[in-house]
Amino acid sequence: MKEDTVKEIVRKYVIEKEGWKVEPTRGAGPDLLYEGRIVETKGSKSYFNKAIKQIVEYGPKYHEISVAFPIDTLTCEKLAKLDALGHVLSLKHNRNLKILLLDEPEPSSYALAIFYGASLTYNAIQRIRELQIWTYPDTPAEEKDYEAKRIGDINTLIRACLRRMIVDSSNLWTTKM
Repeated sequence: MKEDTVKEIVRKYVIEKEGWKVEPTRGAGPDLLYEGRIVETKGSKSYFNKAIKQIVEYGPKYHEISVAFPIDTLTCEKLAKLDALGHVLSLKHNRNLKILLLDEPEPSSYALAIFYGASLTYNAIQRIRELQIWTYPDTPAEEKDYEAKRIGDINTLIRACLRRMIVDSSNLWTTKM
């Protein structure tokens, strides 16, 4: 998903759902800003570590900090980094990191749900643990090294679980563009 698409979806969300009176900013600074609340948006091919650095810099400046990502950009490593980022913002600035996850379940149809740093990571990992794939019956039809192959493809499992978490979220918001 392109960053401009993420920005437009999130802009529409904060106006419709949260009542922001906002226009996207240009140049340096957060992508969306309203009364001390910000959202930094990133596309699928954005440089993730740059986003982390930006959010850390915003910590002392804004009272509500959010970051928006499409789920296809997230991996286990990036989830761990978001968890650590949320922890740093909490310790240093007494801020919670809001994470807006986006998915495109059908062409031009988008889903968005809000999560918080530590709970996002914990719940995604728990969902992986609860998957039915781990209870494959011991039969001759079972693929050799079945479990090892599933674990080796952990990022695909993470994205599948995040997709399910968005759909199951009590704060699910959808739109068409």
